[in-house]
Amino acid sequence: MSAISIAMNIELPMKLVKYPGSRNTRHKLSFADKTMRHTTKLESLIRKICKDQDFLIAKDAHWIDYWLNKFNKYNDDYRRKEYDKFIDKYEELIIPTYDLFRDTWINNVKGVVKQRSKIDKNFLQAQRLSKIQENIEKRCNIIHSDIPKWLLSTQDAVKEHIIIDRAVISNKNESVRLAIDPKTIRIYAKDTFAGILRKRNTKSIEQDAFWSNIYRPKGEFTECMANLMDEITLEEWQRTLELTNLAPLY
Repeated sequence: MSAISIAMNIELPMKLVKYPGSRNTRHKLSFADKTMRHTTKLESLIRKICKDQDFLIAKDAHWIDYWLNKFNKYNDDYRRKEYDKFIDKYEELIIPTYDLFRDTWINNVKGVVKQRSKIDKNFLQAQRLSKIQENIEKRCNIIHSDIPKWLLSTQDAVKEHIIIDRAVISNKNESVRLAIDPKTIRIYAKDTFAGILRKRNTKSIEQDAFWSNIYRPKGEFTECMANLMDEITLEEWQRTLELTNLAPLY
């Protein structure tokens, strides 16, 4: 297999496209991928010519016209505005279309290939940095707007769906049965989780002597903490606001 054939079959990132009304799917290259492929083909051609002195002897006018059309196409690769900031002199990227395959032409094309490879490398690097910056900004937005999602993403947690396909139901008369009907299971699971996750009135919980002794305030601040659970009166609010307004600003 020739170097040109190898270059034509080189694997580059592709985009899978499915056309409306058709079952066929095709791999569509982006403009950057096409440009890199053209650079690879051009470099392979020059390498083949330099390696084999008799390579051009057996080539006819049809083959030369084929590559002439390719060169004209390659010269339009970097006319997109995305490449403007990476190009200093556009003339250095033009493949000469005269004196084809002579020594001067080969030397000029070597310089073109070098410049194209440099621009392709810088463009890919800029794309990677842009993607990294985009991900950083997205992560910062998640940190500020969705803290649970951010914490979950940092834990590398795997979400597993819990399938409830049966339920053990106990009745008031202490009879137990196994339910497998989806509708019954859904109703029972809903009521069960609602009871588990319901709001609770913790103030009405009565503690025994053991826990009351543990939670009893101790130390020198016992008297100060005695009235912390008292309701705040309107007079106390007004007095606090008056003291706040009189306090100096620093």
